Amino acid sequence: MTAFDELSIKGVVGAECVAMLTNICAQVARTHSFPPPEGHRRWSDQAVLDYVGIVFARKGGPGFLIECFLKADDQQSFERLLYTAIRRDLIDEAKARPVGKLRRRLHTLLSKDPRFVFVPELFAGEHAWSLPALGEARFDGGPDDLREATAAVIVAPIERLPPAGPTPRAARESLLTLCLAAIEIVAGAIRAQILARFLARRFGIDIVPAWSLKDIDGATEASVELLDNEAIALGDAIYAEMSLLERMLVAYLDDPEAVRARWGEPGISALDDLTFRLRAVAAGSEIGVEALRQVIRRCMEDTSSVSGVSESEEGAVVNE
Repeated sequence: MTAFDELSIKGVVGAECVAMLTNICAQVARTHSFPPPEGHRRWSDQAVLDYVGIVFARKGGPGFLIECFLKADDQQSFERLLYTAIRRDLIDEAKARPVGKLRRRLHTLLSKDPRFVFVPELFAGEHAWSLPALGEARFDGGPDDLREATAAVIVAPIERLPPAGPTPRAARESLLTLCLAAIEIVAGAIRAQILARFLARRFGIDIVPAWSLKDIDGATEASVELLDNEAIALGDAIYAEMSLLERMLVAYLDDPEAVRARWGEPGISALDDLTFRLRAVAAGSEIGVEALRQVIRRCMEDTSSVSGVSESEEGAVVNE
């Protein structure tokens, strides 16, 4: 009896349906580069079973199976519909993970760089990237193979990336440089998911939670609480390293359009870099948050930084 017959005759999701679901989950997972469930390094039999349990829990039971069944005419169409449903679920889950977010960021970066070409046709429609001179050559290794192949390539480290928005300039250069080196060294197209997993492992990237000026509670209050000595020292160091423009931009952390109107694209680029650095400090510890309170307060109260620059001087401030 097939799974289609089981539902047609018995009207229940029984052993045949569960077996079909398990087989399809294994097929989808193992023929694509989807990451396995948490706690697994590969799509072992146990990983597949764990994912089946996750699917049932996330979708509130077997309703999604019945929905596919109602659209099907026979066992083959039932399997095709379920295959599509599982693939979409794995895509959604992958996108929600840090590697999935990095993969989407890479797609934006590489699409705008003429050195790279998008070649999904080399992997049966799966997203992949190559170089124009490499033709149809493809790389079928994994992220660890790429790490070993590019071990001698030196780039600036990346510790964190913002969850959305433009990629900070320094991080962008590191990502593009390593992507280019990896594809050149292996001399073939690389799947987008493999490329993202390689970069995430190479840099140890952690996606920073969304953050804004409002998250530094009390940052602009006039009253100054007694700060921990470590926070004071860290705040002093951060403030000393900030350019005049960055101190001015603190007042606009939540208003990029105002930055664009006043300083143009150079101001937006500076704002992105500043926000990236402040997010990293804020995410580090309570001391980091306290230090940022001090920095933001000083910048907001420093009238010479915020409003003491004439329009004729602003061009020099942006280009300093």
